[in-house]
Amino acid sequence: MQYGKGLLAQIIYLNQYQLIPYNRIAEYFEDLYSLKISEATIFNALETIFELLGPAEQATISKLLNAKTLHVDETGMRVEGKRRWLHVVSTAFYTNYNWHVKRGSIATEEIGILPRFKGTMVHDFWQPYYHYGCHHTISIISASCKAFLS
Repeated sequence: MQYGKGLLAQIIYLNQYQLIPYNRIAEYFEDLYSLKISEATIFNALETIFELLGPAEQATISKLLNAKTLHVDETGMRVEGKRRWLHVVSTAFYTNYNWHVKRGSIATEEIGILPRFKGTMVHDFWQPYYHYGCHHTISIISASCKAFLS
């Protein structure tokens, strides 16, 4: 069965913005619209959108690589009970999020943005960032970063 763009937009909104899991999204559509949607359909809808967003992601990466300054950070999180890492690269206008099972240089190399960046990297003293041949500056503007200096 084919579903329309409105339904697909709701799936994306519920899962990606509201962080509702597949089984509860399926319940939502059945409860509100008497529409039985499988978790596989929800997964496939998200995969389709992910593929369609590929060119936009590449355009964002290009903008980041051409920026004068990048702000970079990583933070740990639990996914299915295991430690994973969310790596963030951003400017005032563009942001790229990538999750990885590793925190260090292996992750940043595989993600591939930082090895190609030639501008100024703003970060929190994390040693692997110094591996890259760009200019480095330390973020001490925000209160959270000032904690590193205490």
